Amino acid sequence: MSDGSKFQGLGLRVITALALLGPVAAALWYGGWPFTLLIVIAGFAMALEWGALLRARAGTGFILAGMLCVLLLVQRLDGNVLSLATLLALVVMSAAVSLLARQPISHLAGGLFYVGFPLWTAQWLRDSADGFFLICFVFLSVWGTDILAMFAGKIIGGPKLAPRISPNKTWAGLIGGMGGAVIGGFLTLGLYVWLTDGELPSLARLVVLGALFAVIAQLGDLFESWLKRRYDIKDSGDIIPGHGGVLDRVDGLVGVLIVLGFYMLYALHLAKSAPLAILWGL
Repeated sequence: MSDGSKFQGLGLRVITALALLGPVAAALWYGGWPFTLLIVIAGFAMALEWGALLRARAGTGFILAGMLCVLLLVQRLDGNVLSLATLLALVVMSAAVSLLARQPISHLAGGLFYVGFPLWTAQWLRDSADGFFLICFVFLSVWGTDILAMFAGKIIGGPKLAPRISPNKTWAGLIGGMGGAVIGGFLTLGLYVWLTDGELPSLARLVVLGALFAVIAQLGDLFESWLKRRYDIKDSGDIIPGHGGVLDRVDGLVGVLIVLGFYMLYALHLAKSAPLAILWGL
């Protein structure tokens, strides 16, 4: 296979990514309502794609999208405690209704967890002290993973990572993705140094966190690949030219935010510090 065919469609992917970068970066920077608007729009699209991906009953995606919008607005208006309780209540209620209706729990309850919890986590972390740097650390690490994993996988190739689930993923891509995540972490550190005079984290800690985020992001990518293979769907959608659906683009980010959300909820019981301070060991 020629190098040209390996990177077919890359130009469109780059153009689309650059077009989306400005609005996303602005929402990350300003936080508050702009960030809520970003994740509400993303969550609405993800909910519709989740319903279509799992071949759920007509209207399931819209019901899920409505629940997610309510959840994120409750969080913005009334804080994290009530909104997390709302999320748990919606998951339990949806699971009960699905059982009574003899429908798969994964359609509504599973979607609320898979889409709702990472979005809740993202808004919680962005609103925390130094939340801009924390959310940048997460986003840049995952973006770095995606970019370098793709290039390393296509250029180096080699043994497959999980051929039965995603035949295009390689061990070289995973290692490249780990390097990309570390670069993303260092870019965040550069922003932190430039914009604040706060205490600096250990560089070794950033390297370990970046590598860990890369592994989790790749597992998140593999999970969605498994779902698409199970339901015989190539892409979760076609809303993003060159990338497919929103779920296709954020599957690694979803995985990292789910794991990080659970870790932070646990860690905050042990240390009464801001999430960034806990993560970076400040």
